[in-house]
Amino acid sequence: MHPAIKAGNVAVITGAGFGGIGFALASTFAQQKLRLALIDNSSSSLNEAVSNLKLPQSDVLAIEADVSDFEAMKKASKSVLDKFGKVNVLCLNAGTSATGASTSNGKMDIWKKILDVNLWGVINGSNAFTEPVISSNEPGLVVITGSKQGITCPPGNPAYNVSKAGVKAFAEQVAHELRESTGDRVTAHLLVPGWTFTKLTNTAGKKEKPDGAWWPQQVVDYAMPRIEKGDFYIICPDNDVTEDLDKARMEWSANDVVQNRPALSRWSKEYKDEFAQFIKEKTGK
Repeated sequence: MHPAIKAGNVAVITGAGFGGIGFALASTFAQQKLRLALIDNSSSSLNEAVSNLKLPQSDVLAIEADVSDFEAMKKASKSVLDKFGKVNVLCLNAGTSATGASTSNGKMDIWKKILDVNLWGVINGSNAFTEPVISSNEPGLVVITGSKQGITCPPGNPAYNVSKAGVKAFAEQVAHELRESTGDRVTAHLLVPGWTFTKLTNTAGKKEKPDGAWWPQQVVDYAMPRIEKGDFYIICPDNDVTEDLDKARMEWSANDVVQNRPALSRWSKEYKDEFAQFIKEKTGK
């Protein structure tokens, strides 16, 4: 495990309500006997999370808060420090999704909701909690949850793509600043899940996990050794998409810039055959 993940240390997790990646992170940390501060905008999800963790009241703090509100996050930070006295692990995991907004149809309420939670939620959480991690003078860990859509930016949901592309860029800045200021004492990592069966992704309301998806705990179990190894980019596969396929798709997307191809050429009829051949060469399939 990362040196910050040890008994008695304090982990703060946003989007920690029951059933998602945040709760899976909390479960993993609870097994390592960390004390937990769980932040979510749903009191019922928080209560369910606390109930399932079965931690002593002295070791858990549930905070109902909106991550898009910086004042609320500063207040949450004070509550955590008042109860536990420090922060060692910070997981900025809260996110939301909504479809229907394009780049021109004027549905600004959807754009605002997604950017406020997905991007500003990470910025607010980092500004409220990262300094306590640094000032503890102990090993620290920051994990920021991104998305493959923030890297390859497939057409169809521009607001979500923009938010997660911003999260990637912000996480890279966090990692650089921490490396420059603390060396390797406090590390930052971008966790990029594959298809994961959570309340956020289960928009169809299915009762059973699709075969291609991972459970949230699988994502966390995959991430922990990568974090311990020191990887910044933690790109998770799933039961449908392999690591090699992910890398090939991302390489193609990056080469749109390098080769000055049309934007999002992967989805262009003009490049359909070339992309298919590229994937075959890279993955053998």
